[in-house]
Amino acid sequence: MNTDWPHPRQLAIRALLRVTRDHHPLDDTLERLLATTPNLPPRDRALVFAIVIGTIRHLTLLDHLLRACMQHPLAERRQESWAILRTALFQIRFLRIPTRAAIHEAVNLAKKGREQALAGFINAVLRRAANLDADALLATLNDPITRLAIEHAHPRWLVERWLTRLGEPATRHRLQTGNQPGPLTLRINTLATTRARMAEALGAQGIEVENCLRSPQGLRLPGRVGRIDALPGFAEGWFMVQDEAAQWVSILVDPQPGERLLDACAAPGGKTLHLAELARGQATIIAVEKRPERLPALAENIVRLHAPGIRVASGDATNTAFLQHALAGETVDAALVDAPCSATGILRRHPDIKWRRQPGELTALVAEQQRLLAAIATQVRPGGRLIYATCSLEPEENAEQIATFLATHPTWRRWPIDPRQAGLDPTMITAAGDFAVEPDQEGMDGFFAARLQRQS
Repeated sequence: MNTDWPHPRQLAIRALLRVTRDHHPLDDTLERLLATTPNLPPRDRALVFAIVIGTIRHLTLLDHLLRACMQHPLAERRQESWAILRTALFQIRFLRIPTRAAIHEAVNLAKKGREQALAGFINAVLRRAANLDADALLATLNDPITRLAIEHAHPRWLVERWLTRLGEPATRHRLQTGNQPGPLTLRINTLATTRARMAEALGAQGIEVENCLRSPQGLRLPGRVGRIDALPGFAEGWFMVQDEAAQWVSILVDPQPGERLLDACAAPGGKTLHLAELARGQATIIAVEKRPERLPALAENIVRLHAPGIRVASGDATNTAFLQHALAGETVDAALVDAPCSATGILRRHPDIKWRRQPGELTALVAEQQRLLAAIATQVRPGGRLIYATCSLEPEENAEQIATFLATHPTWRRWPIDPRQAGLDPTMITAAGDFAVEPDQEGMDGFFAARLQRQS
């Protein structure tokens, strides 16, 4: 084993503890891992990422199986031992790592860790878990909500609300989809290159690529590609990573050259930069971001993609006085509100969200979305457009939110989306005329977007 960096499984345990014990977001944890192990071979890095993401994705299922194999309960404070057990069982059940090898590595890691006395316990539990009939164990759970929640590793409160609204088949499909990794999708920067040129550059490196069906700027990379910043054209600003559904949000804004545009929740800049590209670099875009820690990523992407006409303003877009100052007292032709939300449509990409999100947060998120809509609406000129979007599947944040806004803002109306004109499948447009896709519908993330217009 090369001594220049820790063993991949040791790195995976460190990263998992940072998420489960220290409550750091998964994305930040993986970025930190990349930054602190720049010489880690690509194969080892891929293994670490697979173990960490997969273990978090299936967390409660793994815990249920492990507890069934313990003669004596393992205290929650034994977080290091829990991490070793979880990652080892994930490898056995989902990565097809040979059982003997996975258990051997787990025991060795335990012997080198802070809880060495539990190495024998870990060995015994994993041996039982490797031979456990998981289906039979799950069948003993009489409560259907509990069974679905554990089998598909989603929080019980979320399973219960989906089951009540959607029924069992649709809920099961949503849960299964949430446990499948999403495809890597790129949005090509048409100010710098073309989709065909980018596809050719990827193909020259042996990377499998296919055109997105609905987005004219989208490319999907179904295979393993390694580091994003090592892809051709990254340094030249040829692309950004962005799901196809998210790309459609900016397309619905329909930005035109010469327009003034407002992106109210801009970082890390995917939709801001897409607006600039769609307007052929000839729009004035005010990109507002509330959280200062997200501004560096926004600035970095603006520089990398050489996007013209973008001005960044740091502040709270629910504050009308701040908005008027940021916009120099002038209204905008169109505004995009990509609102903070529960993110239930992107759990397949961010599995830690389902464990961090609490049911009571939904009320606070809906209230913040209402404040955003009310404040942004005052800054759009008569005849102008407002696109409201979320990566949520929850009606309170989507259709019900729009209904509340329209009921309290009589100068605004819904501008229904015609799927034939937009180039979308009719199933992606609701009866009211909003854009709404389920996770994995044509490979997309779960998204919602409503197009509104202020009356002249």
